[in-house]
Amino acid sequence: MRDYCGVKYKKHIQENLKYRNIVIETAKKYQNIISLDPIKLFCDEEYCYAIRDDIVLYSDTNHHSVMGSKLQGKYLIDKIIVKDKENLMDNN
Repeated sequence: MRDYCGVKYKKHIQENLKYRNIVIETAKKYQNIISLDPIKLFCDEEYCYAIRDDIVLYSDTNHHSVMGSKLQGKYLIDKIIVKDKENLMDNN
């Protein structure tokens, strides 16, 4: 019996390696593309969790739950706003 609800981190990386490599290579090719990776919200070094800290993060094997979507949305908004502030500061 497992003591976690999710998949092993290595399995998740292997299953998504092609996509992750495309994103990384595209971001390297075009300077105006910023790659944001919220993997630490859902995974640690060992597992990627469907439920973490009593929060259901996925509604099925590939789709976030409402709370998982909100968590990722907050991460993305925080990163975009911080990046915009850095750009504004660089332009002054």
